[in-house]
Amino acid sequence: MMLRKVTSLTLLILFAVFGLTIINQHKVSALSGSDFISGRIIDDTVMYNGNTMTTPDIQSFLNAKVPVCDTNGTQASSHWYDAAGRYYTRAEWGAESGYPAPFTCLKDYSESTPTKSPDAYCQDAYAGGVKSAAQIINDVAHACNVSQKAILVLLQKEQSLVSDDWPWSIQYRSATGFGCPDTAVCDSTYYGFFNQVYNAARQFQRYVKQSTLFNYKAGATSYIQYNPNAACGGSNVYIENPATAALYNYTPYQPNASALNNLYGAGDGCGAYGNRNFWRMFNDWFGSTYAPDFSAQPVWQSVFSDNTKTQSLGWNATLREGQTAYAVVKMKNTGNVTWTKSGGSGVSDTRLATYDAWGRNSVFCNSDWVINCTRPSALIETSIAPGETGTFEFPIKAPKKGGIYNESFGLVVDGRTTFTSGTVTFQFTVQPNTYTAQPIYQQIFTDLGKSTPMGWNATLTPGQNAFAVIVVKNTSNITWVKGGENSVRLATYGWGRISPFCAGRWITTSPNCTRAAEANEASVAPGQNATYEFPLNAPSGINVYDEQFGLIIDGKTTFTSGITNLRLTVEAKTYTAAPIYQQVFTNSAKTTALGWNGGTLTHGQSYWASVVMRNTSNFTWTKNTNPGISDVRLVTYSGWGRQSAFCTNTWLIPCTRPALLQETTVAPGQNSTYEFPITAPNQTGVYNEAFSLVVDGKSTFTSGVMNFQFTVN
Repeated sequence: MMLRKVTSLTLLILFAVFGLTIINQHKVSALSGSDFISGRIIDDTVMYNGNTMTTPDIQSFLNAKVPVCDTNGTQASSHWYDAAGRYYTRAEWGAESGYPAPFTCLKDYSESTPTKSPDAYCQDAYAGGVKSAAQIINDVAHACNVSQKAILVLLQKEQSLVSDDWPWSIQYRSATGFGCPDTAVCDSTYYGFFNQVYNAARQFQRYVKQSTLFNYKAGATSYIQYNPNAACGGSNVYIENPATAALYNYTPYQPNASALNNLYGAGDGCGAYGNRNFWRMFNDWFGSTYAPDFSAQPVWQSVFSDNTKTQSLGWNATLREGQTAYAVVKMKNTGNVTWTKSGGSGVSDTRLATYDAWGRNSVFCNSDWVINCTRPSALIETSIAPGETGTFEFPIKAPKKGGIYNESFGLVVDGRTTFTSGTVTFQFTVQPNTYTAQPIYQQIFTDLGKSTPMGWNATLTPGQNAFAVIVVKNTSNITWVKGGENSVRLATYGWGRISPFCAGRWITTSPNCTRAAEANEASVAPGQNATYEFPLNAPSGINVYDEQFGLIIDGKTTFTSGITNLRLTVEAKTYTAAPIYQQVFTNSAKTTALGWNGGTLTHGQSYWASVVMRNTSNFTWTKNTNPGISDVRLVTYSGWGRQSAFCTNTWLIPCTRPALLQETTVAPGQNSTYEFPITAPNQTGVYNEAFSLVVDGKSTFTSGVMNFQFTVN
């Protein structure tokens, strides 16, 4: 094991040789030697906490200790210059001793440092580079999880570097006394300020993690001398914690009564001062080396969108009015008492509580908080020992008033105490809900199968059914939902207008025909698209209609943007057709064709006629097999309703309506087929049998006449 220099013993000698001074800064209520407890010099959570100061904190501390550095050594030293009849200047004395000016004070010191990878003792990496002393101290403290305050005290007790306003290079060379045994010169392997700070901090962790390798251990009684001189004696000491054991392994002596009785000076020849000075300086500079029983240090906080914790909203969060979220807080136990979670109602355990002031009702309270609106969470873990980190998780719900909220939380053991430290603050920005949308797509189809598009807008005929699809983007800051009291619906615009295109599948409201549809999607997050689909039925009025639709949450709000306009032209039906094909066959099997006209027929003989017509009208033709229901039929022509001499008793309507179209529907541009039997009359001669189309009860067709010229023998 590499030992260190016992500078506590030789400190007074060093002061005399090097002109270093012991700073005598202590609190108004000065420490007493009787306050020193040999078995508890410092608590673990005070020693092993790499987050006690920041680099700016350390720099400010060093600046305050040495406001002005005597860089050029112009001030008088404490050494008499006989030949000159005066005191040496510091520059003269330094040169005389082999350490000439200029002098660099710790607050101004910097050096190039190497990168250090994590290991078992310093578990975070140290990033190399040119760094100031303050930055080196802070970064090493983080890497090795040793208090920045403890490192500063170590530098002072070993080489007075913190307070020295004209330090020599040898003080930086062995800044923490690491690798400097009492009985030999310092090991050059560890020369240099960074080397000294890093290896000392690492060694303090090694004392804990490999405690069996060292002389002094926590939870055991050890004989500790007062001085390297064994004749000076010592006493048995029960070492209460690993941090105190580490100090004794680094400096293996305890102060005797004379050292404690003269706390800011020297005792008798058997005094040792290293651990006494560490304890005294820490108390003077930073307060007690003992942790409060109940104290905590914030380690981490975040807000998530929900309790799955998959989407982080950040350290703080911007929420909308009424939005729910999920907060997570991690606290390090920097006290001396193990935190517990009982899980029982009303039983004291460690809980997160509202702070500023204690017991404040939070406006972000959720019904799932552990105790009303003042205790959002109990400890997640069953127990957290000093030095460990505990977790607190809880849901939040933003208030219905916009603004910036600073929500502070601390720890409490109900019925026992509040914690003296460890407050976290979430800054929540609550924004009003916005209700905006952006039209993305619209289309009209012939039916809900959406196989035949009619266009962005559409031309319809009175009574014609169609199917509309509208897609809008969610540009608001809320997630749209389908169903329930917050359902985002497509509504007619001017709000509440009754649409003349209303059809049976529209949402039933009062009044009806104002809510076309709910979204297809169950939920639509901001930035996503929602789809609304609904049927249309054209009114009887011939006109051009601008049918506008917007979004609404009934009972809450209309949307301020996202209006879609469907321009629907309703025009009168045109009844036109174009002959495409005609043929006469010997029978319904259509195996033998007799020609376009049919040639010569034998009187009394039956035949089979086939006619194909193209739909050149502006509406879809339909077939309905129920008698008396209007559909598109083939009718005798020249004149309408003429009794055909070729009629059979199987015609649709005897002798005037030979057939329905065979297809169920025929859209404009498509072809329809009509087939029917004929029987040649007994009267011989040449017959011109003309046929056209009709929608009974509505209209005859203005075009589309087919003529068969039959010769009957």
